[in-house]
Amino acid sequence: MGDMGDIFRDMKEAKKERKEKRLKNADDTGWSKHTTYHWYRETPRGRLSYWPSTGLCMLNGKRHNIRGKYIKNLLEKLNAADELAATKIYEGL
Repeated sequence: MGDMGDIFRDMKEAKKERKEKRLKNADDTGWSKHTTYHWYRETPRGRLSYWPSTGLCMLNGKRHNIRGKYIKNLLEKLNAADELAATKIYEGL
């Protein structure tokens, strides 16, 4: 095949490596795993689906990026609520 075929194979391999690196570095704290590549979490605003290899999130059918301000704020609030609930459970023992 020509040079273009070699270039596209290299691009495909680079994309695969990038996705594997994102998946490896993703923090799964608080997430339930539907599959290795699809995680989800219930929120007061609905179900939040997350694909860590691409960084894509979906909340009620709308696409978001996990690094976006809206999703970051939502996750911070959820993590704070989880910590507060764990503290209350621990204090009740």
